[in-house]
Amino acid sequence: MSLKIELINNLGKIKAINTIRAKARALCNKYPNICMNCGYNKHVEVCHIHPISLFPMDAAIDEINDLSNLVLLCPNCHWELDNLDLQIHTNIKLKYYLRH
Repeated sequence: MSLKIELINNLGKIKAINTIRAKARALCNKYPNICMNCGYNKHVEVCHIHPISLFPMDAAIDEINDLSNLVLLCPNCHWELDNLDLQIHTNIKLKYYLRH
């Protein structure tokens, strides 16, 4: 299943979103569990910078879960990203995490 719409049709919206999130978590297993914003290292969450819900229905999962759209954040920074427009700068995105 490569398209978001196929997942939604086959699984329903909530299960499709959970599948996309699970695939994102699997991609991030190789990265250290450190908040890429504040450095907290007790618990981090894989976050989509551009929310899953804002992608078009025909978006590929690989596009949604591209490393340039994922970031590891602690729960507080994740909340700020979702609610207070925390700015995620290119230099802390996962795509560049191991290079810097």
